[in-house]
Amino acid sequence: MITVSIFYGSLVFFGIASLVRLVGFLRVPVHLRWEIYRNDPVYRPLKMSEPSSYRSKKFTRAFTDILFLRGYFRQRPGLWLIFYTFHLGVYLLFLWHIWIFVSPLTGVQVNQQYVLILGHTATAMAFTGGTGILLWRIFDKKTGFHYSAFHYAKWLLILALLVQGFLVVYGYFGNSITEVLAYVDKQLSFDWSYKLNSPLEMSLHVLMASVLLIYLPFGHLARLFFRYYHELRWDFVPNIDSSVQRTVSRNLARPVGWAAGHIGPGHTWTDVVVGSLNSSRYNKHE
Repeated sequence: MITVSIFYGSLVFFGIASLVRLVGFLRVPVHLRWEIYRNDPVYRPLKMSEPSSYRSKKFTRAFTDILFLRGYFRQRPGLWLIFYTFHLGVYLLFLWHIWIFVSPLTGVQVNQQYVLILGHTATAMAFTGGTGILLWRIFDKKTGFHYSAFHYAKWLLILALLVQGFLVVYGYFGNSITEVLAYVDKQLSFDWSYKLNSPLEMSLHVLMASVLLIYLPFGHLARLFFRYYHELRWDFVPNIDSSVQRTVSRNLARPVGWAAGHIGPGHTWTDVVVGSLNSSRYNKHE
């Protein structure tokens, strides 16, 4: 009973927390964006595109950047393979779980040996890449101080969940997709007597997954969906007489609440923008 309550409670918490985070990100003021578009040769050609091609090019670039982590490949090519191994493994595991839950409902039959190989391969990739990421963040003195102890605990939880998931399929289900599908089918039937008498191995797996669900709305991955940063990074439609342009104009007229060597008190954000652009041109020709 406790395991079932925690699992469904984590689902409810995930939904509510995700909604709260999404609303919070939507209420954040529009970004001024000048440093995003400036001096970016990869995305600059999009600004010269015809309006009819904005949407398709924006979607294509956003999709390929997310799927292949192109931005990370350009910034840290030496670490890209580790990160991409983990992310590709997670992508494949996500597809594997979708099939596991959809198959009993649809009756779609697929070669079960291939499904088993896909699941184990995806788990191995995610575990290998995740271990590499964890070790890099532990031993890299340049970036390690950015991460709290909670961040490392998260990676340990993910790795433990991957190992435990493999042991459940290999040990409890006897490496049989048929047994896995039979178990999922019973769970989807909402047979509470079956749910309340779940074996220890599955109860432990569900509890660990519940903890991860509770964490996800506050993790880095959630920002991909909640913060709408894809609009900030890949939106290149000119803001000519638009609501965005009017909002940015109002923000530029706001006073700056801080002072530094390049900007004094009593100035507006327009002064900051002009100073930033002039500094960029000066450094470029220096």
